[in-house]
Amino acid sequence: MRITTIAFILTTAFAATAADLKPVPVGGVCGGNGQDVSVCESNLECVSTTGSQGICKVKESDVGGECKQNFMNSAVCKAGLVCVDPALPADGIPRPGTPGTCVAPLGSRVPVGGVCGGSTNLICDSNLLCVAASGIDGAQGVCKLRESDVGGECKQNFMNSAVCKPGLVCVDPALPADGIPRPGTPGTCQVSTTKPSPVGGVCGGSAKAVCESNLDCITASGVDGAQGICALKQSDVGGQCKQVFPNSAICKQGLVCVEFMQPVNSPPLAGAPGTCQLPSGSMITAIAPTVPTVTAPINTRQVSSTSVAAAITTLTKISGSSYEKIMPLTIVAFLFSFF
Repeated sequence: MRITTIAFILTTAFAATAADLKPVPVGGVCGGNGQDVSVCESNLECVSTTGSQGICKVKESDVGGECKQNFMNSAVCKAGLVCVDPALPADGIPRPGTPGTCVAPLGSRVPVGGVCGGSTNLICDSNLLCVAASGIDGAQGVCKLRESDVGGECKQNFMNSAVCKPGLVCVDPALPADGIPRPGTPGTCQVSTTKPSPVGGVCGGSAKAVCESNLDCITASGVDGAQGICALKQSDVGGQCKQVFPNSAICKQGLVCVEFMQPVNSPPLAGAPGTCQLPSGSMITAIAPTVPTVTAPINTRQVSSTSVAAAITTLTKISGSSYEKIMPLTIVAFLFSFF
């Protein structure tokens, strides 16, 4: 009877453990601590909500990512994208299990640094160029600002104004004869007569020094034309970083630069910038443990010349085998006088 009872208890315990380990479906609570940890079903992600717990959610694919995969809990496209079925092979026979691809709706526009062209159906914002690494028109690429050569326009009075090519500077338009500036008049790209100042160099002021390409002249007064210091542009959340040109913008203090995620099943995109984002788990404030500082005691004892001379004299008087036996002990005693 006792053996039967023990067997029943063990069976019940194992059954309860198996029930606890049952994977959690979409929308279920996951995570936890200790023995109460719950895991999501296959292909799901445990998205943190509070503390160590989260919610099981389906993975979301970006442009070029997979959707309608041939398994349970297939990935879906991010909001604003659509899942396009795979194209038929040359023989016209569909291949079961081939996933779809997430693309933007036809006619969608993307800003500087966004993916464009190719199978994405994406087009760049006004005045931007879709630059493909292959150089082929219509191929998938990245949206970039137009770059003007000597004599070309810059600081244009519209969105996504052209910039000067590296090595050139944008010179503001000269005032008309009546001395009244004309709002909206663009600048002109010219070769600098003075060497542009690098990061940390002086700019503006009476010398009218200019900064190197893509730098800002920061003045204490905030007045345009006043003397200032050349500094890198600082991007906020969602702004660009790690740009593929000299003096790339950096993220504001407290943000991190997340590198561009290359599209799945597509050729890698060269030159796509990173994006400034909040650090992962930035809402949780961690207090670093205090590490005690241990200071080694300082030996202030000094060895006098008299003690050294006495030790040498003693060793010198020892002869033969006695010297060989006592020598090590005398040296050890001599060394300990230092501590």
